[in-house]
Amino acid sequence: MKTLIREIRSFLMVVALLGCAAGLWIVPTWRTWLVGTVLVLLVVLIWKLPQWYASRHLTDSEVGLRIENDARKSILEVIGGGALLVGLAFTWQNLQHTQEATNLTLDRAREGQVTDRFVRSVEQLGSKELSVRVGAVYSLDRIASESSRDVRPIVEILAAFVRSRGPYPGEKASSLIRQRYRRPKPDDFKFGTLAIEDNGANSRLTRVFLAADLQASLGIIASRWKPSDEQERLDLTACFLRAAAAPRCHILNIDFSFSDLRNVYFAETTFERTMFAGTLLMDGEFSHTVVSKVVFIGSDLRGATFYKATLNCAFISCDLRYADFTDADLTGVTFSQVDARSTDFTGVKGLAEKQIKDGLRTDSNTILPTASSNAGKR
Repeated sequence: MKTLIREIRSFLMVVALLGCAAGLWIVPTWRTWLVGTVLVLLVVLIWKLPQWYASRHLTDSEVGLRIENDARKSILEVIGGGALLVGLAFTWQNLQHTQEATNLTLDRAREGQVTDRFVRSVEQLGSKELSVRVGAVYSLDRIASESSRDVRPIVEILAAFVRSRGPYPGEKASSLIRQRYRRPKPDDFKFGTLAIEDNGANSRLTRVFLAADLQASLGIIASRWKPSDEQERLDLTACFLRAAAAPRCHILNIDFSFSDLRNVYFAETTFERTMFAGTLLMDGEFSHTVVSKVVFIGSDLRGATFYKATLNCAFISCDLRYADFTDADLTGVTFSQVDARSTDFTGVKGLAEKQIKDGLRTDSNTILPTASSNAGKR
């Protein structure tokens, strides 16, 4: 009986070894070799190690056979526990792969939805209905808040929309207002921007509004535009943005050349590396602004207000008649061939006598700063 059991064990071991050899021969890959080697080692461990241990330490064959079987059971239990742990590890890995695949599928579906919304919003920008265009602008803003990689294309699309939607009207300078009026109060801009219609003796204050789609586009551009370097500028040239409002914004690297920005409300706004060449800025509100590395060249700023503004910019061949610079800091300003007749420089800082003499054209209505306010610049 003992001999029969040993022969059966030997037979099973031979069968296992032959099975491993057949598998290696049928599928000769490194994974198959690895699995076959492990199986052979397990067979040897289960059958031969207990037998070797019993034959070396015991003389009683029956006790040895019982101990041999107990040892095999213990080994099988250990192997079973290890196999369970390996199975759990593989299961966890499969779950991870499944989760990654699910996330990838969701991301692709989300990207597809964003793309569809993006295309639909761009198409709606061409609608004849104002409400549809406004909705399209804010839809693009929502997409920009959800997808950082779409921010730049969206800003450039809105800039192109502003250029195409509001072309420069080409009004003659002779038709523009030339009279001076009081500085607008904050409440004046609650529902629109104050302006004066030049109707001769019947000149009167009226409210000027910018179309809602252009106003929304400008606000989004001002808040989301981030240039890749200092030399890059967003193109908002030859645009009609009269009465635009962008208070407390950071307008960075934008080119407003040859645009109509009359009656704009930019109070408490920061301008940096912005270009205003040939720009209409009459009656604009720039109080408490911070202007850095900005160039105004050939621009019309008649009646503009720079009350308590901090300016580090250049005014070249500009019209500053009736402009108000009360209490402004002009320490970093360069004036060249500037018409400053009837301009108010009351309480300004940093305006040197040399600048007044060489860069400004003044008259008896020009209000120049007192000697005390410019003592440091003499």
